[in-house]
Amino acid sequence: MGTIMAVVDAPELPPLLFNRNGKYTYVCSYENAWDSERHMSVRVKGKTYTVGKIIGGELTGTIEWSEDFLNQHPILETLKT
Repeated sequence: MGTIMAVVDAPELPPLLFNRNGKYTYVCSYENAWDSERHMSVRVKGKTYTVGKIIGGELTGTIEWSEDFLNQHPILETLKT
């Protein structure tokens, strides 16, 4: 008999980036704004927040989310990310 998997809609999350810092890889949310002088979108200073880290410090792997981010997006507690 095959494996049965539940279907879950992907949660709405803010933009995320991965920041490698020494032996850790952090997951950060950020906010962009349009810079009319440079004619490009740039990250807003002071609006980047660490929301988790990759267990084991590699560039890929399971994400351990911060408590605050899980409170904002509780569905992540039930998903392996």
